[in-house]
Amino acid sequence: ALGNRANLLSAQWALDSARALQEILLPALQRVNPEGHDRVLIAESNLAFTRLRLGDLAAAESGFVRAHAMGLRLHGPRHPLSLIPLNNIGRARYLSGRAVAAESVYRASLGHLRAASAATSATATTAWIWLGKSLGAQRRFPEALVALDSAAATVEAREPGGVPPAEYGVARSEVLWAAGRVDEAERALRPVLDRLRKNLTARDVGVADAAMLLARIVQARRGAVPDSARAAEVRALSNEALARYRALPAYARQAAQAESLAKAP
Repeated sequence: ALGNRANLLSAQWALDSARALQEILLPALQRVNPEGHDRVLIAESNLAFTRLRLGDLAAAESGFVRAHAMGLRLHGPRHPLSLIPLNNIGRARYLSGRAVAAESVYRASLGHLRAASAATSATATTAWIWLGKSLGAQRRFPEALVALDSAAATVEAREPGGVPPAEYGVARSEVLWAAGRVDEAERALRPVLDRLRKNLTARDVGVADAAMLLARIVQARRGAVPDSARAAEVRALSNEALARYRALPAYARQAAQAESLAKAP
């Protein structure tokens, strides 16, 4: 019951409350299962993910490393309970600015997934997306787009005609924008942002991140539309992001960036 309550709070982005419950649950499970158990592994991984979303990247990475080690001990390297925390180790490294280290994690994960005949699983889709982001952060744009195309291909293999997750669309738009392909980035991102607005809760920063990216893209389109229209949309998008970031103290840096962009001429 405690775990379910924490999961509900996490889904609602009540992250401090979720973390408080998870910090009670994990040691209780560890006392009952001192040699390790799937429930301990999942609780460790859930707490680490909440810490990740709160910006405590070092603690999150440590938790994912412990969960991955337990998964290896209980199930070996190819089991989902080993591979999901491995992917999240890569996510923590990417978010802490260590794109090269993240790349190595995702390449290892994809190797295990191929060996497990799970190369088109949802876990593989996630790994390809974050590999693409990691390559994009290294300015290896052609490789990044190939990785993101591979993510989309896993979705098509599982569900012909299926739509890749919004996370894919945001990542691809970000790579296109960084590569200077601004018009393509904007065309790709607008429908993704609309999907996020419809599907995510009011506090979810996924909308804020996409809105901020679109604000930067619109700002970069100098001369493509009249300056007054461009400036108005940049302000609206930045303020949309700001309202969400301000609700979460861990996103103070992003809130400051949104506020600055909203005030830009």
